[in-house]
Amino acid sequence: FATAAVLILVGAAMFKSIGRINFSKLEEGVPAFLTLILIPLTFSITQGILWGFISHVGLYLMVGRRREIHPVMYALALVSIAVNPALTEVEGLCTLQAKEKGITLTVTPPETDIHVAADTERFQQILLNLITNAIKFTKSGGTVKVVCAAEGEMVRLRVTDTGVGVRPADVDRVFEPFVQIDRHLTSATQQGVGLGLSISRELARAMHGDLTLQSMEGVGSAFTLTLPCAFVTPIHS
Repeated sequence: FATAAVLILVGAAMFKSIGRINFSKLEEGVPAFLTLILIPLTFSITQGILWGFISHVGLYLMVGRRREIHPVMYALALVSIAVNPALTEVEGLCTLQAKEKGITLTVTPPETDIHVAADTERFQQILLNLITNAIKFTKSGGTVKVVCAAEGEMVRLRVTDTGVGVRPADVDRVFEPFVQIDRHLTSATQQGVGLGLSISRELARAMHGDLTLQSMEGVGSAFTLTLPCAFVTPIHS
């Protein structure tokens, strides 16, 4: 800000004395020319810094009041989704990431042909978020497992890992908007804004289900996605 103010003052002085500048002389013309160029550029930079500061303050205030933010309404089309094909597709999307980190990804299909009542795109979005997060926070040589079972009128999909885990005090905080636990454990390119789990739980609840976490620091985590069961039929061999 101080540099911008100095340049603006210099520019204003230049405008006043521009009539007395001899542009045919290099030592006078070049500095005057460069200063005239810097004046609008300085105003533009100053304006950008100001708006950036205002945006930062606005975001900070919003994050500070995150507990008062109401859940976002989503347009959902609830249909009957076969869990087995959905798990197979998600496994294919995550296998390469797991291999690159030296992690064993195991997706165990349910023993029955289970269908959930959910939005197809959002269902896949939640599964991808849970599995990629598990891979991200699990060290090489670890494991990530996905299992599914129907319990009464609900279906439970469980994603467990042998990753870093979460402290008991942080278990509830991982679902808060703009919160990222253990940022130091991931590179800058892997870090997001802390909305993935928050949105995933909102989506699960909007589809009449829930998303919960059980975790032990240094041992691993287990996320459980619960959704209504559309119907269950035995698989015939």
